[in-house]
Amino acid sequence: MNPFLSALYRFLKILARIAIRIYYPRTTIINRAGLRFDNAAIVVSNHPNTLIDVLLSASRIHRQVFFLANAGLFKTPFTDWLFSTLYCIPIERYDDTGGKPLNNAHAFARCDAFLGAGGALFIAPEGNSWMLRRMQKLKTGTARIAFSAESKHNFQLGLMIRPVGLTYEDPQRFGSRVLVNVGEPIRIADFQEDYASNPIEAVRKLTAFLEARMRALTIDTLDEEEDQLLRVIERVMRNNHEDWTNEQHFLQSQTMLASLRTWKQASPQSFETYRAQALDYKQQLETLRLTDRAVVARQQPNAGLLRWLQIPLALLGLPVFLYGWINHWLPAGLPVLLKRKLKLYPGYDATVKLTAGLFTFPLFYWLQSEAVEAWIGYAASWWYLLTLPFAGWGALLFQKQVPKWQADWRIWRLARQAPEVVRKLEELRPTAPPEGGIHE
Repeated sequence: MNPFLSALYRFLKILARIAIRIYYPRTTIINRAGLRFDNAAIVVSNHPNTLIDVLLSASRIHRQVFFLANAGLFKTPFTDWLFSTLYCIPIERYDDTGGKPLNNAHAFARCDAFLGAGGALFIAPEGNSWMLRRMQKLKTGTARIAFSAESKHNFQLGLMIRPVGLTYEDPQRFGSRVLVNVGEPIRIADFQEDYASNPIEAVRKLTAFLEARMRALTIDTLDEEEDQLLRVIERVMRNNHEDWTNEQHFLQSQTMLASLRTWKQASPQSFETYRAQALDYKQQLETLRLTDRAVVARQQPNAGLLRWLQIPLALLGLPVFLYGWINHWLPAGLPVLLKRKLKLYPGYDATVKLTAGLFTFPLFYWLQSEAVEAWIGYAASWWYLLTLPFAGWGALLFQKQVPKWQADWRIWRLARQAPEVVRKLEELRPTAPPEGGIHE
């Protein structure tokens, strides 16, 4: 690659890491060492959050990465130039051809040459992005590309598929948690005999093996009903164990999910009772405009004192919030407005807001500091500029804290006016499902 494109890649990579760090500050990576490698590799991940999934995975890899992208992105001369420059290889899907036969010979040839030279290629093998906590059935393209490249080097290339599992607490919400789970690599040469015996069956076998490996790296629910129940229990467990790391909560969620399935299979009646109670608890909280955190906080020592301390904290924090909100109303609000105007699939929300924010925040910080310089002076504009990021974070923290304070006061008033309602809430609050699904 020429020096200009190489420098551009490094710049965009740094920019992507900074943007991801700001948008998802609570990102945890399991097995970070798995993202450092020198051999030819295909990096794959699940795909619930459009472009963010690509940035989260590829920006952490120390090498330069190329991307397999939908051919529909290359339809105009400008986008063809743009995505080709940004290290993308077009691959056709039936959505791109209107159901006509696919012609990916050129794409496979480019992948063969790139991987044959020791390159690293990113693929989202589900094919489409759906904002769900369950993986879709994998397409066979990843396995076919891997076998194509490896077979052209007599299975001596050393090509690995490196799976990554992405788990979002809430992919659309700024500041929410993300867990990046890097799995053990899959060596394509281990499937050489299968490929020699029956290439089509070998592709199916490798795809199934990869799918199982990727599902184990994520929270992979069966359907919306199961996911809804798990989310209720996860919230309860998170409030019960605030000292746990994001990784500990992830592993606990996987354990709870397995327990729920075993329990449902072994004792469907008692499981259904548990599920109904958990969902009733969720519904009661929403009706009363309360949170599980407020239910837990009420039972803690010195809860009354902490509640009254919220008043001076709110009074002290309000000026910071107002200063931060006034100075960030346009740079933060314009990406949200753009997202609404575009009326895209909700899975693009974070992508649009993050990408637009890369332009609006630097632009308005500069314009606002220029206005202060013209009004007060050069030195004041620099001091003002330095306060903006801290004021923005302060306003965001205050904005997140206010609903918690409101819930604390609501449950306090409810406990005085209707104590039986609060007692019922505490009785409904679910416990963790028993390990192994055994429930007596």
